[in-house]
Amino acid sequence: DEKPVAKKRIKSLIKYIGIPILVLVILYFAYVGYKFMILNGISSKLEQYKNLDNYHFKMESYVNEEQTKTTEVWYKDGLYKICDTYFINNIKSTSARFIDVNQGNMYILNEQDKTYTVIQSIDNTEYNKGKYMYNSFPTTINSEFTKFNDIAFNLNFVYCYYKGNSLFLRIGNEVIELNKKNFEPIIHTITMKENSNIQLNYNKYFIELENVQNDDVKISSEYSRLD
Repeated sequence: DEKPVAKKRIKSLIKYIGIPILVLVILYFAYVGYKFMILNGISSKLEQYKNLDNYHFKMESYVNEEQTKTTEVWYKDGLYKICDTYFINNIKSTSARFIDVNQGNMYILNEQDKTYTVIQSIDNTEYNKGKYMYNSFPTTINSEFTKFNDIAFNLNFVYCYYKGNSLFLRIGNEVIELNKKNFEPIIHTITMKENSNIQLNYNKYFIELENVQNDDVKISSEYSRLD
């Protein structure tokens, strides 16, 4: 009889094809859930970095061997000290500014003659509530620019994995390394193509929380105001 034979073949197909497909579907949704938990954790943690009251932050930006930039920030109770150092073709240049978010003033320092000028009524959007460090994070993990709930289900867009004490996110042509305990960025690498040549641009982050003294965010008495 052909019917029992056909039924056996169908059962065999279900067994040898259906079960592997079911396993793959389970693994797929397990990975989606795993990734969603990671990205949701990063998103919620980064929200806390918007309103920090005390931190020391350093970001080293590498464009190539001839051009680098280091930004170092001290922030406490609405007061900033921000120093930018540039190395271009082995020539060093620095600039420093103090920002009083509470008063809405910026103080530009002149290192050579030890004077400073005052700029009043600055736009606080970039500096308000300690957000300067947060705004310097990679935009792909900055929740103001990216909805993690949407990304979490796009397996072709985000790849995440743990290695040592770091969590790595591979998003498009970017790789972001984070501290897996507190999700602070460590390194952000971007692969760019210029004239068919691959160029790596990356930022290296160093963050210390609750590590700023009052004197760090005050202009030294050796500086005088230039009216």
